[in-house]
Amino acid sequence: MEHILLPIIRRLSEGIPELMLVDEDYGQLEMLDDSKRDSYAITFPAVLIDLEEVSWEGIAGDGQYGTASIKARLIIDCYDDTHAGSGTEEFIQERSALRWRMHALLQGFSVAEGSGGLIREESKFYTWRHGIKVYEERYSCRVVELTSPQKATAPQGLRLGLSSSPGAS
Repeated sequence: MEHILLPIIRRLSEGIPELMLVDEDYGQLEMLDDSKRDSYAITFPAVLIDLEEVSWEGIAGDGQYGTASIKARLIIDCYDDTHAGSGTEEFIQERSALRWRMHALLQGFSVAEGSGGLIREESKFYTWRHGIKVYEERYSCRVVELTSPQKATAPQGLRLGLSSSPGAS
């Protein structure tokens, strides 16, 4: 189901050109302080995308419908002093505007032709070590996975698609 990630990565990198990194989330943020793990450095601002899970339900025929859960984390290093009277309080608004732009690009975005769109389910904002702020948005979308009857055992016979409802294709 990772085919869902690439259109999202492309949309965000093209829609917000000031992002320094848009990538699949495989724990890069959590690896910042782990010198035993080999990973390239995160450059900020960054967005990491994760397809967390798909909940499946059976359908007649050769496939299943599911609901995919997708997490997008906007990660910004906050080295600016934003306390009242600092004269740089607007950096808070700039971070919020960047989060809003990410959401505007994702909400309703269809990752495949004829699909329904991503629907935001949850927002969470938190701080991380080293003065990093994380704006996390969770989305869901309907997916269908069908296998071709002629090639049911061959990986090439797998057809993947997205739909907005179980009756759509």
